[in-house]
Amino acid sequence: MLNQNRNQTTRQSTRCRYRTESRSGGSGLRARLCLFLLFVLGVAACSLSDSDRNDEYLIQVGERQVSVSEFNKALEIAKAAYPHNIMQNPDDYRQAQIRLLNQMTEELILLERARELNIDVSDEELEKAVAAIKADYPDEQAFEQTLLEYAVSFAEWKDGLRTRLLMEKLVDIELKDQIVITPDEITRYYRENYGDESM
Repeated sequence: MLNQNRNQTTRQSTRCRYRTESRSGGSGLRARLCLFLLFVLGVAACSLSDSDRNDEYLIQVGERQVSVSEFNKALEIAKAAYPHNIMQNPDDYRQAQIRLLNQMTEELILLERARELNIDVSDEELEKAVAAIKADYPDEQAFEQTLLEYAVSFAEWKDGLRTRLLMEKLVDIELKDQIVITPDEITRYYRENYGDESM
């Protein structure tokens, strides 16, 4: 997740990516995957410490916590992205659990850093992102149907989207001045990965 966020430097590039995918075909699957991932992020976005105090927390970063039940809920949702037989292979299932735990931990760290820097996502920014994603669907019903298929309420999905936008904003602010790619690096990468000597 962190690597994915590092590759996305602006909200504009995110919007362009959604629109490009919808023009290139297969947008239904990509859009559904996006919705699914946003929901997992929303669940993983964590609750503040005033959540269900009877449930033990699994992860805590600053004031943010993820309880055992929140992790289990996110894991149940994440299982949909894996083959149906993942439960039959204990090693694969354990790796899926570890990946989710690492992802949730990274998200908590990013969200805590955003809080420290007073970074927030405005309602206007959120509504623009919602509109950009909805534009990839043929109509409002198709969008709502996708939410229903994943048993995700619009409010939960929107919270997950706000979290993702917040993390993208943080990564952009923290890393944009540190990442410099020179023309020589581009040429070397191209040659190493595409083997074209004509550059």
